[in-house]
Amino acid sequence: MNKIYLLLFVLFLNSCDAQDKKDITFKKFPVEQALVTKKLFTADVTSPYHMMLFNDSLLLIRHDESTTRHHFSSYSLHSKQKVRDLLPAGRKAGESLSFLSFGILGDQLWVLDLLKAAIIFVSIKDLDSVTEELPFQNTNYYRIQPLTKHTFICSGDHDSNYLLEKVDLNKGKIEETYFPYPENFPRTQKEAFESFLYKHPTQNKYFLAARYADYLQYIDLDAGTKKQIFGPEGFGPNLKLAKTAEGKEFMSINKETRFGYVRGQTTEKYIYLLISGNFREKEDSELGKSIFVFDWDGNEKKRINLENGIVDFVVSSNDSTIYVFNPETRSIESGNLY
Repeated sequence: MNKIYLLLFVLFLNSCDAQDKKDITFKKFPVEQALVTKKLFTADVTSPYHMMLFNDSLLLIRHDESTTRHHFSSYSLHSKQKVRDLLPAGRKAGESLSFLSFGILGDQLWVLDLLKAAIIFVSIKDLDSVTEELPFQNTNYYRIQPLTKHTFICSGDHDSNYLLEKVDLNKGKIEETYFPYPENFPRTQKEAFESFLYKHPTQNKYFLAARYADYLQYIDLDAGTKKQIFGPEGFGPNLKLAKTAEGKEFMSINKETRFGYVRGQTTEKYIYLLISGNFREKEDSELGKSIFVFDWDGNEKKRINLENGIVDFVVSSNDSTIYVFNPETRSIESGNLY
């Protein structure tokens, strides 16, 4: 990392106010595992993008938006057969064209549709249920996580003065804000540390996993604390400062940019984060070959090394089994974790 990016990195680390900050820097995980997987079944998926696990039995695969009529397909891990397609692509009621944030809440799939400015809820099991759409005014958030059907913790609005915000859909406004940035903090530095937001399944704890750095922020909102985690790969955001035609500055990726954390899954005990570390110019640069495991106090626990780069993965709720999508064989594979 050259001097300008190192300076940017240091400035960011001291940017957000938080109580009880106890940063973690480490070079090696206490445990490493070479994952051995076996093929379960071939998935009829042209361009898989994400995976989710419902009730430890139903695998939901998100398709690339341009390759299919539906955004998601579900597969039974028991029968190893496709069950159904979910969420048609389109502009009509019950359809979606484009979204960044999505997930599972109860027995429903949800997405934040960027064009409709609405949260769309779709039943995962009930074919006859009515799709529900709730207005969501600010679509500038990079990622959101639900507390309830009407309240969300949000991150990644680069025009906000806060690291996280709590939005109440019933009131149509921001209800709470967390961890303010210093006054006049540059928007470009927020862009450089753009992160995926992950939530503990039942507690008010979160991880922000950087897209272009081996850098994490662990947050406990009930305690009002935040700490930074510097991982063993040790790279920061190598981005280029650029300008729009109107002269507005923004951070741009380039051939020297490395991808950081690309996917993640959570259980009651742990968070599992797939890291790439690849340079943008490399073929399949967003595939990952290592999964970093942390507990919900922000402590490093384990590094899982994979034989081949994967698109995404899911983990059983008891942390015993991992399921991965192998892009070379286009198959779902499983392996034992403990």
